[in-house]
Amino acid sequence: MSITLTLAIISDLHCHPSNVNYKPETFLTTDLLRSNKGKHPVESLMNLIDTEKMIVDLTICPGDFSNKADTQGLISGWNYVLEISQRLKSDQTIATLGNHDVPSRDESVIDIFETVKGVGRDFPIRDKDKLASFWENGYCIIEDENTEILVINSVKFHSNRAELDRGRITNTQLDELKSLLSPNQDKIKIALCHHHPIQHERFDLGSHDLMILGNELVDMLEKNNYDILIHGHKHDPWLRYSPGQGTLPVFSSGSFSATEQILFSDRRNTFHLLEITKEKGSKAKGVIKTYEYYQGKGWQKSKGTQSIPYLTGFGSKDTIETISNQFISLVSGQKLNKWEDITKEIAELQFLSFQQLEQLSSTLKEKNISLYPEFPAMPEIILNNNL
Repeated sequence: MSITLTLAIISDLHCHPSNVNYKPETFLTTDLLRSNKGKHPVESLMNLIDTEKMIVDLTICPGDFSNKADTQGLISGWNYVLEISQRLKSDQTIATLGNHDVPSRDESVIDIFETVKGVGRDFPIRDKDKLASFWENGYCIIEDENTEILVINSVKFHSNRAELDRGRITNTQLDELKSLLSPNQDKIKIALCHHHPIQHERFDLGSHDLMILGNELVDMLEKNNYDILIHGHKHDPWLRYSPGQGTLPVFSSGSFSATEQILFSDRRNTFHLLEITKEKGSKAKGVIKTYEYYQGKGWQKSKGTQSIPYLTGFGSKDTIETISNQFISLVSGQKLNKWEDITKEIAELQFLSFQQLEQLSSTLKEKNISLYPEFPAMPEIILNNNL
């Protein structure tokens, strides 16, 4: 039996008022006028949703709605997300907290979670019992007939100043989760957190903010057959497999509207749609669609040079050698082929990660077969130079 799930992923808005006493760090301020759709990330996205007729089952948010724990930014950021979720006809919005959502650096604050607990409007989780576990235990498990979503609060320990620059999950939490999780593969299993559990240092992004015991978390998720882990924080969209067993796709969501990463790493703002398919009893496969934000122009399909390609997959069970052989066989008798036609014949193509697509492209080049445009842009035409 096959089950499917479609998600929207909105992360790291870093929303704040325009009159803050520091340099603006987001395209999405709390008082931004909507008259110019191209300069309003949410209004522009609404237009894209309507044009593309986007509908999702679930909206996922890996945290940092606010910037520097600005209360108005937190409230407005969550309201923006709810507005997007409603336009997408999403059944539910599930979020976790980021380090910018709590005033952990303000020594005058006694309870750093007082403000986030007062936001209301089902923030960050609708189910009250699950929300109680999220605050008390630092995690909760939300499930229905076909899905299991583990939500982790990686800033639970940020009231300790030594913890401010990193996320954490503890041995106690891991032991509790080991008793709660099961390796059963009848549901689509998703883990959500803010901080990255495996190292993410490219573009000089540093190693200081790695989630403590993150590798142990990933190992536990692998043993319990989780299908994907989604996190935010780094503002750098990237999908790769876990370093342990290599069976868990780890997806770093890009930032929806923060501007800092544009300056230090030339990474654009992104909005992601994730389509997951699963045969019960086996690992899931999925396709991530990525849109980039251009100030003044709005949202467009990713070109792959300042984020990840428009289409990035995970979960393919075929080797690159197998797929490349199928590919070469299909194009062997014709000078020109359409990428779209080949993907219909080789279903596993859509589930290749960006790194795997690059490997495929290199293999095809060695066989004198060219793709236009070349990766990281998504190809449209295949030219067999042997004919």
